[in-house]
Amino acid sequence: IKKSSLKLGKRFIVSRLDATDLSQFADNSVDKIVTDPPWGLYSTNVDIKNLYIDFLGEFNRILRSNGVAVILTGNGELFENCLDREPEFKLQSKYNILVSGKKATIYKLVKS
Repeated sequence: IKKSSLKLGKRFIVSRLDATDLSQFADNSVDKIVTDPPWGLYSTNVDIKNLYIDFLGEFNRILRSNGVAVILTGNGELFENCLDREPEFKLQSKYNILVSGKKATIYKLVKS
């Protein structure tokens, strides 16, 4: 994270955060978000559905109009169901890929 921050400069914030609580960011203050949340494919204590719902709500709050969120997930069907709860997001593109031999999807969302 530190190396990426130094390389990208002051216009970028590279950090590890709790995506369900982005209170350090003001409403409508972020242009782009790129994230790789837990996939929910393995035994975990995280309720993936609630995680998706909560972080999409926070992304909606902090992204500016026409802001972009890029999300990598291994649980595309569940993610798309949760995405329906945030009508401000439009799915601009979706790429099915493999990550370490596991099916995954990259979503590019744009906030209206």
